[in-house]
Amino acid sequence: MVVGDSPKVTGAKVLPEWEATRMATEHACVLKGGNLDPAQAQLGFRQHNHSWTAWPHVTELANSPALPRFAVFDMDSTLLVRETFDDIARSLGLFEQFSTITEQAMRGEIDFVAALHDRLALLEDFDTTDFALPVTFSPGVTTLIPTLLAHGVEVIIATGGFRAVAVPVARLLGITRVVGNVWQANAGKMTGKLLGEMVTGETKREVFFATLKDHAQGFGMAVGDGSNDVEMLEAARETGGLGVCYYGSAELPARPFVESHANAWLNGGDMRDILHMLGIPRTSWKTIDLQATSIQLDG
Repeated sequence: MVVGDSPKVTGAKVLPEWEATRMATEHACVLKGGNLDPAQAQLGFRQHNHSWTAWPHVTELANSPALPRFAVFDMDSTLLVRETFDDIARSLGLFEQFSTITEQAMRGEIDFVAALHDRLALLEDFDTTDFALPVTFSPGVTTLIPTLLAHGVEVIIATGGFRAVAVPVARLLGITRVVGNVWQANAGKMTGKLLGEMVTGETKREVFFATLKDHAQGFGMAVGDGSNDVEMLEAARETGGLGVCYYGSAELPARPFVESHANAWLNGGDMRDILHMLGIPRTSWKTIDLQATSIQLDG
């Protein structure tokens, strides 16, 4: 890490009262000192395509790591490169209908609850028995998660997707706690209906606060990419933690609604930037050799 009064990070010039710390990647930058204004940092992020954080804990970054007690992650388009529900639809020739509904929901244009019911209904009679789903982890995930776990951080998946996918994904990463939807099935065939309550943005917020209560001291982190993540991103930000708005690619359409609820913005796709934001040195990173694989649906 290099700290200087006049860093080469182009985005720093839009925030003259701040010191910018160049991280050890091409994409990440931490802003610290002065008035930590998330709105200004968000502007720098959008204009210059770097990853920024306006998180107060980074004022101590140069001296020691600032570790959350727990971290809540979205799964689809966050821990994983793609939307797994869409991938199931793709294998059944339903991708076009699915993706249209998904994008509208992620942009906040239609109700997330109704969108999930609409997509689920399309999968009626789908036989999940012996179905293998290819999954690809987002860049850096196979280092980020093992490193957090090795440092004693509790890691949770809270997804608006399905436990049938999230549980085997969590197992591969060493995560033991999963919150997700459960689809109804009869003799291995989906009925097109949901079993129990739907996981919404409010559910994710409740998961964050319940976990925060379990930890008497410290702060939490939340990472997500869509409109159903804003409640947990805001919860992290407002409790002195780190709420990370994640873009898997700099070419993805802007989601200002999601960005406005975060205090860190990760652009360019490499989740290891979060480790830089937390101040965890490379010498203590852990990596598992797992990038693309197939999972057997869990139910």
